[in-house]
Amino acid sequence: MQLNTIELINGIFGCIYVVVSIIVGLRLIFKYFKEKNSTYIYVGLTWIGLSTLWLAASISFLIFLLSGKPLAPFFYFFIGVTFIPLFVLIWMTAFAMLIYEDYKKIIIMIFAIYGIIFEIIFLYFLFTDTTVIGVQRTPIDTDWGLFMTGYLISVILIGVITGFFFAIKSMQAPNEEIKLRGKFILVAFIFWALGSALDAIIELPLIRTLAIAILIISAILWYFAFNLPKFLKDKIS
Repeated sequence: MQLNTIELINGIFGCIYVVVSIIVGLRLIFKYFKEKNSTYIYVGLTWIGLSTLWLAASISFLIFLLSGKPLAPFFYFFIGVTFIPLFVLIWMTAFAMLIYEDYKKIIIMIFAIYGIIFEIIFLYFLFTDTTVIGVQRTPIDTDWGLFMTGYLISVILIGVITGFFFAIKSMQAPNEEIKLRGKFILVAFIFWALGSALDAIIELPLIRTLAIAILIISAILWYFAFNLPKFLKDKIS
């Protein structure tokens, strides 16, 4: 197995996206210690979690460069997929705390049950037949099965819908800084959803390049949403 130029570029871009996402997530988590606001922990973990699929691809890419063999399907899917329901639940917890506090327990329960059901099915196929989950075409590209495609689309829809409500709520606030944060949240989720959908559904190397570039931009916008740069604060002050 060999990688062509586009696939090599995609592998490098994927690594960049993962590194940027981890940096963004950790910076937001560390901001908790300054602001003493637990929201930063939730949104930081959420963004790190949203990059786990590309974390698996990046590890596989690096292992391939070193050994000539990609990451085995079992470990690829375990790293990339297993913890997605947990991070979805973390985001929904933050969403409920900030937007629908009165319905927090119900929201958390619904997504906990959804996550558990998915995990049971996923782990069953992980240990019995990984081809139901997906088939690796290259060290960094996977043809997802119908089961995983449906789940990934549901995660994208959850992100877009909750991100929209979160952003609209923020943009209705009287404070100009909160309004601007809401706009960044909305655009960040749109970019993330677009990049994720292109990567998961359209199996073309050039489209994957575009998808990862969009995802890198979404990570930066997410960081701005919860940690506005000084030059933006100065413009609205």
